[in-house]
Amino acid sequence: MARPDSTTTLRTTIAALVVALALGPALAGAHVGTVGAGAGDDVAPGPDEPTLAVADATVAPDETTETTLTLSSVPTGLSGFNVTVTVTDTETATITDAALAEPFPAIGDGSVIVADDGDSARLKSADLDDAVGPGDGPVALGSVTLAGETAGTVDLVLSVEQVDDDDGSRLDPAADDGQLTVGDGTTTTATATPTPAPTTDRPGTPSATDAPGTTPAPTKTTDDDGTVALGVGGAGGLLTVAALALVLVVGSRRS
Repeated sequence: MARPDSTTTLRTTIAALVVALALGPALAGAHVGTVGAGAGDDVAPGPDEPTLAVADATVAPDETTETTLTLSSVPTGLSGFNVTVTVTDTETATITDAALAEPFPAIGDGSVIVADDGDSARLKSADLDDAVGPGDGPVALGSVTLAGETAGTVDLVLSVEQVDDDDGSRLDPAADDGQLTVGDGTTTTATATPTPAPTTDRPGTPSATDAPGTTPAPTKTTDDDGTVALGVGGAGGLLTVAALALVLVVGSRRS
């Protein structure tokens, strides 16, 4: 069998390297896109799954307003609940009071608890009179009174400690947090004027980046999805690898 011509083999090798360099970034990008698809997507509750929500509200500084905690549905009834609402920034707003909705009585001193610093309120009660039945909803559990402190916005975060149906089984409602806007919702902060940094280079003195014969080092950047992408220096690195491969091929053919 005749040995393949060295020129033909060299051309085939060059063509393969060119195709690899051309398709490599595209294939890498396609792989990243496939892996990243669907990551972090929110899963909405089904139509029959209950949701506990606290309504958004607006209040002026030094004024108060009320917002309601509502359970969207109770497919198997409601026997009791223990939930907490928290404000994330007490410098913007605080909770000054809380109350249970009419069907639910206070049971002992722990039914309604407002934190001393006004950052949270807990509502806990039971449906002793079977006022709420299977399939009812929406059901108001109670309300909290909010006081505006300074202009801005603050999140109202819900924590579901326990919600039970009529059979005593645990329900797991999704939490739909709310937001309180105080005033126009904007905060005023002082902006410092930046001081220009002194320069140490003397006029006419070239900097290190201006020195002739220097070559930028390969760089890499990180995309928003956490993958590493090659920059200009990275492309140069690929070309260098290709050139070295060609030298090795040519050298092996000559020897």
